[in-house]
Amino acid sequence: SDVSHVPPGTELYPPTQITPLDQGDANNASCYRADSSAATAESDSKAFYNDPAWTLLSRMRILPCLSDILLCLSTDYSTGLVISEATIRSICGILAMLVVRSPGAAGAIACHKGIIPFLVSYCLSPSNGITPTECDQSENKDSADDNSAGLFNTGAALPALVLLCHLARQSRDIAGLEMPFQTIIPDLQAILCVEAENDKELGIQIWSLLLLRVLMRYGLAIEHVQSLINIAAPRVELMRPESSLGAHYLLLFANICDASKIVQQNGNGQNMPTIPEADNCLAMSGVWLSSTARSCVTSFQTVANGCGKKHMMLASSQLRLLSSFISTAAPTMRASSIPIVSKESCFEVIDAALESDMFGNALTTALGASFNACWDTFN
Repeated sequence: SDVSHVPPGTELYPPTQITPLDQGDANNASCYRADSSAATAESDSKAFYNDPAWTLLSRMRILPCLSDILLCLSTDYSTGLVISEATIRSICGILAMLVVRSPGAAGAIACHKGIIPFLVSYCLSPSNGITPTECDQSENKDSADDNSAGLFNTGAALPALVLLCHLARQSRDIAGLEMPFQTIIPDLQAILCVEAENDKELGIQIWSLLLLRVLMRYGLAIEHVQSLINIAAPRVELMRPESSLGAHYLLLFANICDASKIVQQNGNGQNMPTIPEADNCLAMSGVWLSSTARSCVTSFQTVANGCGKKHMMLASSQLRLLSSFISTAAPTMRASSIPIVSKESCFEVIDAALESDMFGNALTTALGASFNACWDTFN
């Protein structure tokens, strides 16, 4: 709930108690000690323990404070100084906690004129040779080398993408904002175009796909469907279970099919406001994804019979794509039409899923993830 139940003012800040100081033989005993600072600090610590988000927003005025900090950081960055990655991680982590806790705070953060624009421009733009600070390098030299090796600074991009995913999940109104979600689409495409050379680069690609999937579920970013399929198709065609990226691409394709189905059900988008480019992309998405759907049918049995969590993830994403693809194509099929995925192929896929250990592995994975703090990182 976004409703904050504010306790009485006397409980928030107890009345100050003033006691005289023992001055001994001093002639003037007009010295007193006030406990206002100690009492305020104690009450703030108790309030933060009970409800950290409300305390940060109301008592500590964290958003104006972070805005002032980012304003100073932007000034330093414009003069050529490099911002510590630990600072970016801390700021994004605090903001992400507030976003998850309070929809109102999420709206305030998303619409703030200084916080999100700076984080997007600094964290998601190509690094241009920017390297971590000496402090970061002394903490973890190997991690610093990985962060500075690629086109994007993964140490800054990853926490920013996590923050944006939490923002977009809160509501469609937030996800529909031009800044940041429409503005960063080219940056997300550039991230996906780069071949991941380490786990950190793979991580920012996975979170980029998670953000795109959230936008697609809202019916947003539809005009970029063709370019996204062109980027993903060569990677998905290989269907390599050892890489978890293919499963995320297939889930993105499934969301594209679902969006196309909704537009068809609403009478070619009469109840869903879109632009002509988006309508054309959705109309052609079935053609662009037909090859991927056929590849899922032919490789499903091999993937489902594999061992390990990554095989299970890829097999389940293949089922998800086939389900969305077939349900989207069904209303347009005629008696004389030749289906891209036949009924016999669907039955073979279902039989292969039932005969494999896929569902047993899925139950084991779900039980293990039930005690995990963040499902998005359970890859």
